[in-house]
Amino acid sequence: MSLDDVLSELRKTYLEALPARADLIEKLMTEQKYDDVETEFHKLKGTGKTYGLPEVSAIGEVAERLVEHGSTSAEESVPAALNALRKVRTARDAGSPLDLTSDPDFLYLSELAREIHDTGGGQKKKA
Repeated sequence: MSLDDVLSELRKTYLEALPARADLIEKLMTEQKYDDVETEFHKLKGTGKTYGLPEVSAIGEVAERLVEHGSTSAEESVPAALNALRKVRTARDAGSPLDLTSDPDFLYLSELAREIHDTGGGQKKKA
């Protein structure tokens, strides 16, 4: 088995686990465990590129930033982030990455992040 084959298998396993990770984040949100939600998005931010899935990293990065600004921001942003993550799996199963430049959920996340940056100066606000 070549290195490319091994990496492909690892990517496939990672993608198969993505819906369960989204479900875990959803559960943590219902339990209002915002620090744990932030941690899960941080993990996604770090692992996405490692597995050749830069769109997962981008979603994780924006969502982590939004969740760290408090419960209101988390309540607004997490559903869109989870939708986008689930679409990554679907797109990759179909053979291509999710185009974040045209994905409405990711665009919504990006807009929320811009608003927080513009109004809060990037300062962390825990609720």
